Amino acid sequence: MVEEVRRISLTKDEIITAIDAYRRIHNGFLPAGKILHYKITPSGSLNVAVEVAYGATAQTLEFTFKQSDFLDPVIKFCIANNIMLPLDSHKTISFENDKLVLLINMAPVVSEK
Repeated sequence: MVEEVRRISLTKDEIITAIDAYRRIHNGFLPAGKILHYKITPSGSLNVAVEVAYGATAQTLEFTFKQSDFLDPVIKFCIANNIMLPLDSHKTISFENDKLVLLINMAPVVSEK
């Protein structure tokens, strides 16, 4: 049985853009502030550092996310940037060499006769 798999890799800047855009429309995902950087941990999670200002005081906060937490932000990023995604597919996230990769597995359509 033939199986098709697509890979969409996001650069560091694209990942930060995806996180920032998703945060603006989903309250509670991350606090308002400047996303300074992120790093991928050996366990496969993502640590995001955000600079949050409280009046004249700024503080850097770090948040840890699982790979699956980034599926919606990456899908929304792809849609916003006119990257076509198949609806009927299994989508997963992985981190490879400082890149976030959206893996799309399109199962074959089985016709009934």
